[in-house]
Amino acid sequence: MNHLPGKIPSSLASLNFLSVFNVSYNNLQGPIPTSTHIQSFDTSAFEGNLKLCGAPLPNKCGPNKGIDEDDRNNMDNGHNQLP
Repeated sequence: MNHLPGKIPSSLASLNFLSVFNVSYNNLQGPIPTSTHIQSFDTSAFEGNLKLCGAPLPNKCGPNKGIDEDDRNNMDNGHNQLP
């Protein structure tokens, strides 16, 4: 657990060489980037991030699902995003 806040950057979707990916038990939120590779990891790689949504997790993403208003504003400004 690293207590990483924010969302998973969509740029991770292009890292098709990853063999291990685990962001479990952090403070991540919003949709998991859409890519065959990132979504191929087991749900355990994402567990403990209650505000994450989208495949491979069972909870679907809706408009602004799991993103607080303050966090949405910060993300729009480039804050609260993994480097």
